[in-house]
Amino acid sequence: MHAEERHALIQQELTLSGKLMATEFAEKVGVSGMTLRRDLATLERRGVLRRVHGGAVPSDDGLPGGASAFRPAAPSQLTIGLLVPTSQYYFSLIIKGAGRAAQQAGARLVLGVSGYDPDEELRLLKRFLASPIDALLITPLGADDGPTPTLEALYDARIPVVLVERPLENVLDPGPWDSVFTDHVRGTERLVRRWVQSSGGPVALGILEDSPNSPPIEEGYRRALELTGHAPHVVRIPSSAHGHEAHRTALARLAESCRAEGIRGVLVHNDGCALALTELFLEQGVRVPEDVEVVAYDDEIASLGLLPLSAVAPPKFELGHRAASLCLQRVRDGFCARERVALSPQFVPRQSTRTQLPAGLAL
Repeated sequence: MHAEERHALIQQELTLSGKLMATEFAEKVGVSGMTLRRDLATLERRGVLRRVHGGAVPSDDGLPGGASAFRPAAPSQLTIGLLVPTSQYYFSLIIKGAGRAAQQAGARLVLGVSGYDPDEELRLLKRFLASPIDALLITPLGADDGPTPTLEALYDARIPVVLVERPLENVLDPGPWDSVFTDHVRGTERLVRRWVQSSGGPVALGILEDSPNSPPIEEGYRRALELTGHAPHVVRIPSSAHGHEAHRTALARLAESCRAEGIRGVLVHNDGCALALTELFLEQGVRVPEDVEVVAYDDEIASLGLLPLSAVAPPKFELGHRAASLCLQRVRDGFCARERVALSPQFVPRQSTRTQLPAGLAL
């Protein structure tokens, strides 16, 4: 866990609990006592907290400008909770977008990070719902697979709730909540259809097994292949968290099948997998993009490879901004018809493709 994410968890604990017990907190987040003491010392120097015997409490002087989301709210100031699985990678821009919308409206944003732990997510949700917040933004874990304890708890919320990047397409009762999400299905379908039509050949898909965005990406890919008359070619890639060998074996299988079947284009979710696949191609003497084109899906680090990769970029900042704006609208205008706001991703061309697709193409 990076220092920035540990610091966010510490601030979250102080905001929701009013104190932090060092031994219990270190055990809960899985860090050593020494690491936690260094983090507390760093945050004390920044004026975020005050160390006391056994842990820490919020600073008497309030928080500095960089952590203004955690300041005590003014009496008339609206407060929005934001509960996400992580503050890193994909979600960092979503958080910034939500924060910008709150700032523009003179509201306060309070962040909760579950660390992809369903029990921690439920604990934080209950804390949020018991606190004096006016609305809630949440990206619930496992929600597309059916009812979860978090969704059950949300049914009891008496405040506006907006789901972020969770359309709940497969849930029979999607709940009385608004949602703002990326249209991964339509975006992938449009990209692959135009790609196949431009190149004249099939496109393969490499996709992470455990990402919540993988099913809609695969659905869009299969729709496109059906419409263009090509057979789908999908390789599922285990997360490196399940073992680097299994991860690399799946990428090698994808590279080999592209060569064996003459596939000239491959869409890969996510950026890390796409960069690793590109390096594998180059090690094997396969030229990118001359022999095979590669497009990454996420556009978080796709531009940072030795060969910058073309990418599909979900509108992450806009997603957070739109969701927070909708939350504020619900608080001020009251409840009315539910909204499902689908935002289009964009295609960002770089050096890994030669197919003529417009830069900034809204998918």
